[in-house]
Amino acid sequence: MQTMSGLDSLFLHFENDVSHMHLGAVALFEGPAPAAGEFAEVLVGKLALLGRYRQRVRWVPWGLGRPMWVKDPHFKLSYHLRYAALPRPGGAGELRALVGRVMAQPLDRRRPLWEMWVIEGASAGRWGLICKLHHCMADEGVTLPV
Repeated sequence: MQTMSGLDSLFLHFENDVSHMHLGAVALFEGPAPAAGEFAEVLVGKLALLGRYRQRVRWVPWGLGRPMWVKDPHFKLSYHLRYAALPRPGGAGELRALVGRVMAQPLDRRRPLWEMWVIEGASAGRWGLICKLHHCMADEGVTLPV
């Protein structure tokens, strides 16, 4: 277990049903989307470098301290790595609509606070990747000047 920084715990405390505190990025790649197993295999190889991606938030009882990062004993990559296909012919409008729906949903606080979506048919000959990450995970290792 590791205590969450004060700044990162604020991102969790300020979040509500209207204002989500996650970040997102969209990347487009040339060629066909990778097969589900192929992309998952690559991601599994990288998760060892990103320890926080296998941890979830544990709240300290009665709010007597900052939240803790704990290993998720029930971690399943299949929950975090998702797949979607845009209706043909695909394009910027359909991709924007999907990104809007994905980003409008809060992350499940009972699980590690991230998702990735592999998107087939982002446009002619392209596929996309939506990455969604809670802000409390984004600044790890960053120290602010005093």
